[in-house]
Amino acid sequence: MVDSVYNKMSNAEKQVSEYLTEFGIFWIYEHPVTIKDEKDLQRTYYPDFYLPTFGLYVEVCGEDREEYKRRGEIYFKNNIPIIFVHTFKHEKDWKQHLISNIVTKTLEKSELLQNLLVKNLFK
Repeated sequence: MVDSVYNKMSNAEKQVSEYLTEFGIFWIYEHPVTIKDEKDLQRTYYPDFYLPTFGLYVEVCGEDREEYKRRGEIYFKNNIPIIFVHTFKHEKDWKQHLISNIVTKTLEKSELLQNLLVKNLFK
């Protein structure tokens, strides 16, 4: 049997990977990110997907857990852009949630880059 990244995925992760692929969005499964936790200790996390084209991470939440809230705070503290997708909770609209967050976070980055460019041009 051929070892495939899909063999390691949950059903929800497979759904998300198929949806991203359908839109032609390149993804890397469980790409490591090193961050400092709430105690400023260095940790390596493995969010479910990394979207290198957008510089975004995606975490597929299989259930409602306090751990996701804590991780979200840690990612935010480390300025790591991440989207949490709750396929079980938002069965019908998780796709819209994912795409709209990709667009929003990408536009925010674009605005920051434009501001940086303008400030440096008129220095």
